[in-house]
Amino acid sequence: MKRNILLITAMAISNLINAQIPEGYEVAQWRGFSQAALTYSFDDGTPNQVPIAVPTLEKYGYRGTFNLVTDWVKDWSGWKSISDNGHEIASHTISHPYLDKMTAEQQTVELAKSKEIIERNVGKECITMVYPYCVRGIDSIVADYYISARICCESFSTPSPQNMFAIASRLVGTESKYLRTPYDFNVWAELAAKENGWCVYLIHGIDDDGGYSPIKSVDLDTHLKFVHDAEPIFWVGTFAEVSKYIIERNSLKISEKQQGEETEISVDVTAESKLTKFDCPITIKRRLPNGKGAIVTHNGKVVDSKIDDGCIIFDVVPGNTYLLVYDEGRMLLWTIFVVVGAILLILSAMRKRVGA
Repeated sequence: MKRNILLITAMAISNLINAQIPEGYEVAQWRGFSQAALTYSFDDGTPNQVPIAVPTLEKYGYRGTFNLVTDWVKDWSGWKSISDNGHEIASHTISHPYLDKMTAEQQTVELAKSKEIIERNVGKECITMVYPYCVRGIDSIVADYYISARICCESFSTPSPQNMFAIASRLVGTESKYLRTPYDFNVWAELAAKENGWCVYLIHGIDDDGGYSPIKSVDLDTHLKFVHDAEPIFWVGTFAEVSKYIIERNSLKISEKQQGEETEISVDVTAESKLTKFDCPITIKRRLPNGKGAIVTHNGKVVDSKIDDGCIIFDVVPGNTYLLVYDEGRMLLWTIFVVVGAILLILSAMRKRVGA
């Protein structure tokens, strides 16, 4: 089998090591220029994760990563439902073995089959995994099926991890030495923000569902409220989202072409993978000439942006081209165009309702 190692380890050694960024641009370490990325990573598919943890996350607009041991799943309907709503379903292997005690062929079966089962049952790509008992497998085999993997090392990862198949996490709950209360969770997030790190919370049981090292749902809610109230310090993303962001950020390629009062901005990445499409939004900042105002458009639609200290900040998706419009008259025309388009869509919807 041809290895799909993706050069992730070498590519992520230093921030923007392979990126091609013109003068006047800045690429955000984390989406929205947040100071830290946070991921809530749930193992083992315990009974209260879907009915209790998921609504708690969604209450604040967040999505989590749920790492399933496929042999332990009896009913896939709940997992498919939350996957359809934006949560990530990741692999925790087929049978939760010690990978270091298995042959390369046995590891391949555990990694490949669990991925196939998850994708077949939820209808979405499965591109990340976590190691059972936090015991790593063989990187080259993992890279055939996943873009990143999680370990447990009681720490958080740097913005550009040296190895995407050894992403740090810290256990929470009753069996944790450090993260037992909402205050502990909050302090850990704040420490990650000081270091611009990626903080992955390793979660199992919720309340009294029989899972390992349980946490109280009320404590999770209290912590998530703290994170939400502290925005935009923190960006909460799934394990796959943050992994993609790192890979894309470190291989981002921006080029531009001036067209009078408009600038055409093309965005792409040099990273390649047979496992997934690199389409995670990346936040960039571009300095504006002479303090001009500007808007950004894509395919005829205005892109959300903000002006800050003489720069325009907006999200871009690799493989796309954006138009930066400076001229006030053109900006006004674009705004009118968007408003009129929205009104026409509303009127069209109203007519359909009346006709029905």
